[in-house]
Amino acid sequence: MKQEKQLLLDEIKHQLDQSGAFLITEYKQLSAPKATKFRKELRGAKSHFEVVKKRLLLKLLEKEGIKLNLDSLPGHIGIVFAEKDILDACKKVLKFSEDNETPFNFIGAKIEGAMLSGQDTKKLALLPSLDVLRAQFVGLLVAPLAGLVTVFKAQMETVVSTLEAKVEEGQKA
Repeated sequence: MKQEKQLLLDEIKHQLDQSGAFLITEYKQLSAPKATKFRKELRGAKSHFEVVKKRLLLKLLEKEGIKLNLDSLPGHIGIVFAEKDILDACKKVLKFSEDNETPFNFIGAKIEGAMLSGQDTKKLALLPSLDVLRAQFVGLLVAPLAGLVTVFKAQMETVVSTLEAKVEEGQKA
């Protein structure tokens, strides 16, 4: 039995090392069909979900220098391993939790070497996506330029209308 636990620890450690970031969740009432649906949704975010025994996770995190108190959590523990964008994975977990009445509680996340609390991880999930932030930034840059173009256009129309009025005056005389 001890060998099996060590193999599980090694497998989880390998996945932690391979992924850019990970998210630890606590959940209740996740049926097999819902779990399959959840895993499919995470694949779109280039992430995957693994159910992990609490004691094994505690041992592994202690070896990594991360301290969590998982003993007081009544539900099951799952880890979302993100290959690229942990923000997208956090959003998928939050959306799935809201849409399917399967409450996932964020316990924490490790992103670029920094450990976040569950509350910080949820705040991260509520942030707009990177594409939305880029669009908002471009909008901030374009808005003053659009206003400037509108002012120049109005000035040019004023000059043109003044010249047209002078031409009409000259033709009447």
